[in-house]
Amino acid sequence: MGHKTAFKSKILNETVYQIASFVELFPPTQWRWSHVRHHKDTLIVGRDPEFVSQRPPALKDILLNFFYLSIGKLNLKRMLLHSIGILDEEEKNYIPDRHYKKVIWEGRIWVLVFCFIIGLCLYYKSILPILYVIGPTFYGFPFVFLIVITQHVGLNDDVLDYRLNTRTFYTNYFIRFLYSNMNYHLEHHMFPSVPYYNLPLLHEKIKDDCPPALPSLRSAIKDSVISIIRQTKNPAYTIFPKLSEEANPYLYGPSPYCFKPKQI
Repeated sequence: MGHKTAFKSKILNETVYQIASFVELFPPTQWRWSHVRHHKDTLIVGRDPEFVSQRPPALKDILLNFFYLSIGKLNLKRMLLHSIGILDEEEKNYIPDRHYKKVIWEGRIWVLVFCFIIGLCLYYKSILPILYVIGPTFYGFPFVFLIVITQHVGLNDDVLDYRLNTRTFYTNYFIRFLYSNMNYHLEHHMFPSVPYYNLPLLHEKIKDDCPPALPSLRSAIKDSVISIIRQTKNPAYTIFPKLSEEANPYLYGPSPYCFKPKQI
């Protein structure tokens, strides 16, 4: 939603994004700029703020994030800090100065809304208000996490070619609907301004220059989980997707003229 390309209507894009950000406990402006950096420096160590799994993987953190406990705690802490005018150093690294006030006021509005929800809980002597508003994120995040790890986990760090660090897989219409066609994640990273609903068409246009898409969500999850397990013993373990002979060769970077894979 943060790309403003989920729907044709700008108002609908922003409205749904703000609601989704609140329900998922992601500060909207901070999240948007974090994601801009993620697209610009995908899996660049020290630059990408959205690493799901480090090398070697921290299994405790992965388990906590599976249940949204670590991420949720961080975002609630950021909300409180934003409300009193504080951004952490990582946030200052990717959020433009001109947006600081917006981040702060969003934090204050969120605190007021949370106070209202807590007030409802106290008034009705029930935890249902907070369970209805925030609870679904915690109930459903294990499924979200399993999908999110398919995006980049196990692929190449510190490369400039998205074909080396981003994964695409095929899936059924229902999952595509829930996931806004983000199973075409390689295509999304290469052309982030393409509307979500046009990603299948983009995939057909460029697939001959890309690694073959994995056949299913299950295979993508399996690929990612196996990578995490192997990296606990060998942090250098990396998947190098194969290209067809007709495809343009990989650009390993940072030099655009370097075509040799990293030696690990």
